[in-house]
Amino acid sequence: GGSDAALTVDSGRIDARATDGDIHLHLLQSAHAGQISADGGSILLAADQALSLGQVQARDQIQLTGTDIVGGVLDSGQDTRVHSAGQLRLDTVNAGGDVALYSEGALALGQVVAGGKLKADTASALSAAALQAGAAMQLSAVSDMALGNVRSDGDLQLVAGNGITVDTAESGAGMQLSAAHGIEMGSARSEGDMQLVAGNGITV
Repeated sequence: GGSDAALTVDSGRIDARATDGDIHLHLLQSAHAGQISADGGSILLAADQALSLGQVQARDQIQLTGTDIVGGVLDSGQDTRVHSAGQLRLDTVNAGGDVALYSEGALALGQVVAGGKLKADTASALSAAALQAGAAMQLSAVSDMALGNVRSDGDLQLVAGNGITVDTAESGAGMQLSAAHGIEMGSARSEGDMQLVAGNGITV
């Protein structure tokens, strides 16, 4: 096929490196992507089943889809997008551009740094140790949201169907938190307007 066609892989483990151009793989079974590197292009991995990650690095973009995506380090010069039909657990994400994460199951993050916008949505609970965005940050969880240190150079918006707990939150613009139950924050600083809406108590 053409340059946009995916290479179909039927293997439990894959390592791949391209010194120039993109890596586009369609994984038929549950697989571990150990070392995937596109030194001169983008990485597109589409998994029919579960996908565990080692080190995934691209000069340009990273795009991952699968059912249950777990582990690893994602490092991209531009945007990173991950869509999981199950749970999504990522240790480290570094992107020069935007980061967009979505999961049908629980979403658990270690450290995420986005040079641009950061958007994370889950149909379950969301937890994260450290999140940083060079532009706006928008996080949404149908259930609980538990965050460590959160910093956004743009607007910061957190929305949870249950409660929100945050150790520290900083925004270079406005800050908006909305929770069906309580909001608990260790500290909060906003350069713009701050709006906190909770069904139960608010503690800052």
